[in-house]
Amino acid sequence: MYTDSPALPEKGAVVGGAARPGVRNVYARLREEILNGSIAPGEVLNQVHLARRFGISRTPLREALRILEAEGLVQARPRRRMRVIAVDAEEIDVLYAERILLESMGIALTVPRLRPGELREIQDALEAMHAGEETGNPAEWEAPHKLFHALLVKHAGRPLVRSIVGAGERAELYRRLFVRTDPMTWALTRKEHDAVLEACLHRDVEEAVRRNARHLARTALVLVGRLDPEIEPRATRQALRFVVPEGRVAETVP
Repeated sequence: MYTDSPALPEKGAVVGGAARPGVRNVYARLREEILNGSIAPGEVLNQVHLARRFGISRTPLREALRILEAEGLVQARPRRRMRVIAVDAEEIDVLYAERILLESMGIALTVPRLRPGELREIQDALEAMHAGEETGNPAEWEAPHKLFHALLVKHAGRPLVRSIVGAGERAELYRRLFVRTDPMTWALTRKEHDAVLEACLHRDVEEAVRRNARHLARTALVLVGRLDPEIEPRATRQALRFVVPEGRVAETVP
């Protein structure tokens, strides 16, 4: 089910063809180390040391790094060096504004076309998320969470889906670094996802769009507030006003 959705590209996929198995393995290991904080934001990636640690040549390592660069998790530096993206509150603000606008369009295009079996898939993904919450291990929550959001936009068309997935991949680093184990955050997130599903089950397109937009906006405010409380998330608030003209995200965030 996971890899069959058009919103879920194969792990290690690259433009113009699929990555080789060895490349996919290195890519997956590096990606997880970046997302769980083992490799810190802003850290320069020494390709000689990484190749030695993984027991591979630099050619597959460079391919893996190019995939991570395409996802926005690493950046090219002078002299062909790569570094993990730095944590930036303004980047978070713009990224979540992008997600609000893109996902709102994707949901509006998808919800009217969801078949009963697809609604069941969304429910299953949500139940798997709840199970991951119960274990207290965010890693067990991430895959069904990604699937949940992907299924909400699966009928939006491949070009739009690619943009939505790309924005979601970039947001994952920030979310996993700053919203890992906070019980209040888990509880709020659970209520918000449940509310989005409820709207989908009632085929209420506008309400599904509104609830998802508010969920993303609140997440952005949490992230920006924890990283730099002096930054005003103007882009996120403006995107929310486009989608929910009369609505406001809660001013108080955990």
